[in-house]
Amino acid sequence: MQAHVPFDLHALSTPPAFILDQDQILKKELLQTQKSRNVITALVAAQKSTHWDN
Repeated sequence: MQAHVPFDLHALSTPPAFILDQDQILKKELLQTQKSRNVITALVAAQKSTHWDN
């Protein structure tokens, strides 16, 4: 009697498609964080400029 060995790679580890999805999510979150920082920097600069003009 032979032992059955799983041939599916995901039986031994995380499926490759799931890893790709996580990577895409992380890239999206990083991009959103960078955009948020740019908006905040622009708002602070505008506020300082307006404050000093008065």
